[in-house]
Amino acid sequence: MRKPSRIPAAISAFLLIPIFLTGSRIGPGDDKPPFPPLSFGAGAPDSRLVLTLKEKLGLSEKQIEKIQQRILESETRVIRLVAELKIAEIQLAAKIRRPETSREQISAYIHSLGKTHSQIMREFIYTFLDIRAMLTPDQRATLAERMEKRKRRFSIPPP
Repeated sequence: MRKPSRIPAAISAFLLIPIFLTGSRIGPGDDKPPFPPLSFGAGAPDSRLVLTLKEKLGLSEKQIEKIQQRILESETRVIRLVAELKIAEIQLAAKIRRPETSREQISAYIHSLGKTHSQIMREFIYTFLDIRAMLTPDQRATLAERMEKRKRRFSIPPP
C-alpha cells in the first residue's frame, strides 16, 4: 500500500502566507468581511488613506482628487496581480501533487510567484512615493513627523 505523499512544511507555509496577507476568507459560510482589502502590510495605500491624509495634512481638493485617482489605479492593478497570484498558487499546488513534476519545474514556478509578490509590493511602494510627491513641503514634513511617531510607538525595544 502506497503512503500518501506529504508536501514539505516550507512549501505549505509558502502557499498559506499569501492567503493571510491578502485577507482571504477562511470558510465558505463566513459572512464577516475579509481582513483589510488586499493589504500587503500595514499602511498599504488604499481609499481610506485619503480620509486620513485630508484630516491630518489639510489636503486641497485638487490634491484629494489626484491622490484618489492614483490609489484607484493602484488598487485596480493590485487586484489583478493578487488574482494572478492566487491562480498561480492553485496551479503550483497541482504541480506539486504530480509525481512527474521535477524540482526544477517547481522551483521555476515558485520564482514566478516571487516575481508577482514583488510586483504587488512595488505597486504599494510606488503609490506611496507618488502620493508623497503630490504633497507640499510642509505636508511632507508633517507626514514624516507622524510616521516617525508611529514608528516609535510600534517599535519593539531591544532586549
